[in-house]
Amino acid sequence: MKANYKEETEIVLQWNDAQKYLEEDKLCWLNNEFLKACADDISFVTSNSDMVMANYSTPTSKIKVLVFIVLNNDEKNFEFGRRYTSELYNIHQVGEEKIWQCFSYNGYDGIEYTSAVLANKNILCEIVFENCDEQFICDTLAVY
Repeated sequence: MKANYKEETEIVLQWNDAQKYLEEDKLCWLNNEFLKACADDISFVTSNSDMVMANYSTPTSKIKVLVFIVLNNDEKNFEFGRRYTSELYNIHQVGEEKIWQCFSYNGYDGIEYTSAVLANKNILCEIVFENCDEQFICDTLAVY
């Protein structure tokens, strides 16, 4: 019996190609003007129809913006799971109009990360900050 699976090919795009390839409802979350002004390197990655990612690199930090389609018309459930270290701390909210759920944690690599998560209709956006201070995180989230 053959296993039913679809092989997904990862595609890395630069900004001009991403504008042509990605739908506007995803692109508006991936395109962060504050991060674009700070970043030395930006790439957009898509590997399936349900998730796309933007990678922003500055001289001192890395930021990943992940966008998930949480529910298609024919689905009844969405499962969103991540595994983090057990020492979660600094759980808080950021934002006035759009409230981001944020938490910081130390990764297995010893680096401090902060994740910010926001659900908007059928889209879930998660932004993972590596080595970023609170002001940088607030400035990034304020763009949305």
